[in-house]
Amino acid sequence: MGSPDRYEVRGILTIRGQAKPVMLTLQAAIREEGIWIEGSGRVRLSDFGLKPPRGVLGVRLVIGAKDEMNVLFGLLATSR
Repeated sequence: MGSPDRYEVRGILTIRGQAKPVMLTLQAAIREEGIWIEGSGRVRLSDFGLKPPRGVLGVRLVIGAKDEMNVLFGLLATSR
């Protein structure tokens, strides 16, 4: 990916019993309390048998109205 602290990770994501391959982009940073990892990726809700959320009276919400959704997360790895 061009940077020593950025990685592409491939794995299996399971939601409601549906397992599908995904690719996530991770960035790692060493901090005083441990290693901080931030990640992101995109998943299609339909791949996991889910439908886009709807608002009142069946009108689709502006946020998350598409089949594709961004997944963002942060993890802190510490020693025991």
